[in-house]
Amino acid sequence: MATAEPARRMPSLTRTRDGGTRVFRGVFDQLPHALLVVDRSRRVLHRNDAATRLLDLESASDAMSCCSLLGCRMQRTARPAGCLADWAVEAGPIRDVPVVLPRSRAEVLFSAAVLDRERGQVLFELNPAHGVLPSPEAPPAPMLRIDTLGRTHLHGAGDGGGDQWLWHRPGQLLKFLVAERRRVVSVDDIGEAIWPGSGLQTVNTVRHLVHVLRERLEPGAGVHSSFIRSARAGYALDTEAVEVDADVFLDLAAGALAAYRAGEPDAVDRLEGALGLYRGDFLADEPYASWALVEREQVREVAQRILRSLADLALAGGDIDGACAYAQRLSNMEPFDSDVHRQLIALLLAAGRRGRALREFQAFELRLDRAFGERADFSLTELSGRPPLRLTGEDGVAPNAGA
Repeated sequence: MATAEPARRMPSLTRTRDGGTRVFRGVFDQLPHALLVVDRSRRVLHRNDAATRLLDLESASDAMSCCSLLGCRMQRTARPAGCLADWAVEAGPIRDVPVVLPRSRAEVLFSAAVLDRERGQVLFELNPAHGVLPSPEAPPAPMLRIDTLGRTHLHGAGDGGGDQWLWHRPGQLLKFLVAERRRVVSVDDIGEAIWPGSGLQTVNTVRHLVHVLRERLEPGAGVHSSFIRSARAGYALDTEAVEVDADVFLDLAAGALAAYRAGEPDAVDRLEGALGLYRGDFLADEPYASWALVEREQVREVAQRILRSLADLALAGGDIDGACAYAQRLSNMEPFDSDVHRQLIALLLAAGRRGRALREFQAFELRLDRAFGERADFSLTELSGRPPLRLTGEDGVAPNAGA
């Protein structure tokens, strides 16, 4: 475990023309520990290959803040609320603090040391945590964490046997209970969700399936399961012992969007931190389950509001390329939304990427024609030379938000 002292012996950072940093590859990039260097704006200046692998990033050129990569504000550590980089600058060297990564929900040990106080540059180190006890000052973490945004995955109890069983009936029952986690579901509701329209279900069949699920999650627990509660009318997921990533996402998103509307200076970091949890649609591996549709659309709408807000903040700050990236992701989520595609194409034109704008327009028109027999309600000519509009409409914020 490398501590803050070795970090201070690192070679000095060299400024490059693009405003980034270059660290001596033999020392920084080849170390097996995940390392990141951030500045006072919380921008990640550099990360090594180990960090790219640990954080599950697509390429070393991804531009993200430490708040979006590490979920600074979601961490339940005994520290002042806010960014981990700010904490390191104020508190000095930090060693082996357990944190949970927002994307993978994996627990790692976080250490930090100030490299350059004048520039606000901080070195982060992340190491997988094995058998680490939570800080006594922190509230007890849920015994089971369930990823529902994208592919379903379990962390903690019940994850030792892999994810294959989640595709079978016990896994379907778990997903159904997650989707209905705010109420007790009856035996009849469970039967219809798992065996829709068959009419062959009995109380004993559902009870047996509940027993199998409890054994998967907590072998030997039986009716004393920590996760699946029995009620007079049916069963329910115990939300005191189970954390669902969709709930964490919605909680962070609500605070981030409130910060955006209020024009708070950390709005961008908070929005990106929340967006880092959104890895895909709610229970995406159950695309045809009617009981997942309502929450799927609700969570998806929140993710889109975050993307719209980030695109507008980037545009207000003159970052056309950043606004394009957010609008592109939004257009992938809404392939038929005219307003979204109009904004994306207008941004591409404003960035001088005319060829890309033409291809996006042609692809959008082709999709509309094939699906609805319609044409786009705008043209390249009318967008050319006009400033891009805000995606958030009347719900936006003052232009200085997030600056």
